[in-house]
Amino acid sequence: MNDNIVVDENYKGVKVVGATYIIEGYLYCKGDLSCEGNLICEGNLSCKGNLICKGDLYCKGNLICEGNLICEGNLICKGNLICEGNLICEGNLICKGDLSCKGYLYCKGDLSCEGNLICEGNLSCKGNLICKGDLICKGDLSCEGYLICKGNLICKGDLYCKGNLICEGNLKIRNEITKTYLRINGTTPYRVVITDKHIKIGCQYHSKKEWARFTNKEILRMDGKKALKLWNKNKQWILMIG
Repeated sequence: MNDNIVVDENYKGVKVVGATYIIEGYLYCKGDLSCEGNLICEGNLSCKGNLICKGDLYCKGNLICEGNLICEGNLICKGNLICEGNLICEGNLICKGDLSCKGYLYCKGDLSCEGNLICEGNLSCKGNLICKGDLICKGDLSCEGYLICKGNLICKGDLYCKGNLICEGNLKIRNEITKTYLRINGTTPYRVVITDKHIKIGCQYHSKKEWARFTNKEILRMDGKKALKLWNKNKQWILMIG
């Protein structure tokens, strides 16, 4: 077996239907794997290098990629999905099992995981994000649509959700377990996020007690006169909500 594999009409054992290449058994690649069209794998798919699919990628078993995984279409995995590098999906990403990504995870469409979702880096979803298990992100988590987590949601970095956020388990942001997650956009030039114990304004993340005690000089050091003017104007209602 060659280290690198290109799945096309010349690949041994492939069934070609239009621009779709069907592997009726499992697929193992010792090096990089690339496919110029849609790729359907009826069994498990294991790639020791990078995996690049120019169309849709459909795996009916477990999908393991030890390098970067780039899918320019939709990515559907009926089993567990493990990516040791970065995972980039330009379409929708659907995982029927657990999803684990050791790098950053970027999804341009909707992201759905029926098991647990663990991302060691930053997680960015341009659509809606639904996780039916626990969702653990060790970097920043950004969702442009709504975010629904049926289990616990743990985010070690910053959490930004443009739509509604529903968490049916515990919600832990940074190291704080919180029942409150209030995001306020547009009222000030800075994004304001309020949890049970903390307030984040722009890049400044402090406890509510610290915000209440900050002097004008301390606010000036954060971002100059603009920050001081805006803080004095909005301080009362931010602390009241907090």
